[in-house]
Amino acid sequence: MKYLRVFLLALALPLLLLAAFNAAIDPYGVLGAPVRPGINDVKYLGNDRLVKPLQILRLRPEVVYFGTSRVMIGLDPADIPERRIFNFGIPALTIAELDVYARHVLAATPAKLLVIGLDYVSFDDTAPARPGFDPDLSGPLALWKALPRLLLSAETTLKSRSVLRNSRKGEVQSYHPDGFVEANGIGADAVSARYYAQVVAHKGPAQQSLARLDALLGEAGRRGIEVVAFLPPLHASLLEALRLQGEAATHEAWLRRLVALCEIRGVPLWDFAGYNRETTIAMGLSGRTFINGGHPSPRLGRLIQHSLLRGQSVPGFGERLTSLGLDDYLTRQKAARDLWVKAQPADFDTVRRTMQISP
Repeated sequence: MKYLRVFLLALALPLLLLAAFNAAIDPYGVLGAPVRPGINDVKYLGNDRLVKPLQILRLRPEVVYFGTSRVMIGLDPADIPERRIFNFGIPALTIAELDVYARHVLAATPAKLLVIGLDYVSFDDTAPARPGFDPDLSGPLALWKALPRLLLSAETTLKSRSVLRNSRKGEVQSYHPDGFVEANGIGADAVSARYYAQVVAHKGPAQQSLARLDALLGEAGRRGIEVVAFLPPLHASLLEALRLQGEAATHEAWLRRLVALCEIRGVPLWDFAGYNRETTIAMGLSGRTFINGGHPSPRLGRLIQHSLLRGQSVPGFGERLTSLGLDDYLTRQKAARDLWVKAQPADFDTVRRTMQISP
């Protein structure tokens, strides 16, 4: 028996030391370990789909932002310091994933307001599950379910090593504890427009995604949770790429369904993505406005947050959509697109040429 105890201790000791190391470094910032400069102050988010559902359990915000990377790197909660906000933006988030994550927030946090950024490409019924997405890691017990992975996995250990190394070097922290991620870019360009067109070209139908969103909004309403939805800004060059891809009619049909759905559920829907004063800036001058054509800068995100959370709307940027006024809005958008073509002929020609060589 003595030998057996020694043998078991020899097996357990390395695991205990590994768990203690990962718990002390806390690379994802989900365990609440003390932050020590030079040791674990430069966190490494790694897998957003694994980490953010766990982080939010500890932070317990009152407002949660949802959306793709356009929300993640565009909306900085620090711009609204009077509210406790968590940015749950995740790159390439689909509506199926949003449904799981939002219900997780409804069930396990005290959040009273969801601000949801809705992207056309997120409504893809055929999108495969992304790496790291685990619907079982949801609800109040999600952190307990994830503990073996957080303490003993090779993935977490490698992240802990990266945090320790980067903290010792004093690297710049691009990931913020509230979920916001700093990013750099040079503004809109034709390459971004072409990439967006390629993503749109591979997008599947949206019927099931719209139905899932409808059910989610209904559940939020039954729980007394306020929801505000918006379309994040896209530079006009991306809108033109969508048009050249032959998606204009499908996009309009999707928008009509979305407006009707939100209206029935009593959810305000704002469009910052159309042709407006911010999205029609010349590509060469858009560095302060866009990280690239598909990602608004925090400067633009600040205007969005002030409109949605403070009621400080900006003339010429963002408009609330309703079924009654949608036809008029679409007519004005067509006129605004014609003005953009006339005002920025070089951008228009660049996008068209780029799209012609697109594979």
